[in-house]
Amino acid sequence: LNKKENMDLEQFRDNLLSISVNDLVNETVVETEQQILNHNKTQMLFGKGTDGQDLGHYKWPEYAEAKAKFFANYHAPFGVYNYYKFGSFQDLMFARPILTAIEIGSTDKKTKRLETLAGGANRVFGLTDENLQKYSGDEFKPVFVEKLRSKIFKT
Repeated sequence: LNKKENMDLEQFRDNLLSISVNDLVNETVVETEQQILNHNKTQMLFGKGTDGQDLGHYKWPEYAEAKAKFFANYHAPFGVYNYYKFGSFQDLMFARPILTAIEIGSTDKKTKRLETLAGGANRVFGLTDENLQKYSGDEFKPVFVEKLRSKIFKT
């Protein structure tokens, strides 16, 4: 408890009882939205769906070749969709808490088409198991713990 050692047990109990874990989780998700989106965008850059598999493959090798040449940083394997688009698809992405989950999406007009090509929104928007581990341990947890600490000790 260090400098907060003078807090009496009754105040400590009252502080604990006043905490809404759901609210803390939601606040933490909102505060770490960019970290979530960065993980999702990196997956797209490498052509990976939320299941870790390729998002999909271009039908025409000529198109795949043109895409690979046009984008100097085309990190997906040759012929694999790279959804790391510059412009509104990326700019209009969001992550927000919904009940007990995090909804990730984009309000861009081409979103539905890209979801369909990849086999559904659940393959495009979300984190792979590896990125979920990184996010929860390295980004979500420290923010959540600090928020919890500040509620307990009213800092």
